Amino acid sequence: MKTLFILLNEAGASLPLPQLIFLLFVAGLMIVSNWKIFEKAGKPGWASIVPIYNMVVLLQIVKKPVWWILLFFIPIVNIIVAIIVYHNLSKCFGKSVGFTIGLIFLPVIFFPMLAFGDATYQCGENNNNIQGAFNKIDAVLNDIDRLMDEFENYVDDFIDKGDTSAIQKYMEVSQKIMQKQMELQKHHGSTHPRPAKPLCLI
Repeated sequence: MKTLFILLNEAGASLPLPQLIFLLFVAGLMIVSNWKIFEKAGKPGWASIVPIYNMVVLLQIVKKPVWWILLFFIPIVNIIVAIIVYHNLSKCFGKSVGFTIGLIFLPVIFFPMLAFGDATYQCGENNNNIQGAFNKIDAVLNDIDRLMDEFENYVDDFIDKGDTSAIQKYMEVSQKIMQKQMELQKHHGSTHPRPAKPLCLI
């Protein structure tokens, strides 16, 4: 972000208008993305545009000591620290090492993905991993509900219309429902957001 502003400042009128507009667009996108990321982490969005203070808040977001800000001013060390901070930012939003690489080498793509995607902050003081578990459980329950509707439709087709092809589909959906129930047990670690629809074979 800082490099982008320096480039804009030094380029000035020497850049062709299309390139200047593009750089302004990228700068604006990064500002909005960082603002949104800070808000998703429970911090004020405006903190992302305040020099020095934004680094302090970022360290708070990734659960690193504030004194680490001094390391950003040490050559070579600052690069290593930045990589660690970006990796912890990825982990706090449930992302992997691959996403960290994206944040480092393709920030204009991966920061907006982090900001406007469905990733939720999971490093909160109250252990927001619990909320992530709720979300996964709820998603599995939605899948089970949808599969149960399909299951009932195939049973109706077999009983009412004598559609023998419904038997194969019935077995496939039954297997999917059992897989989802196993997935639900895997994610089970807290109270269910809502009860699953019972499996009724008749």
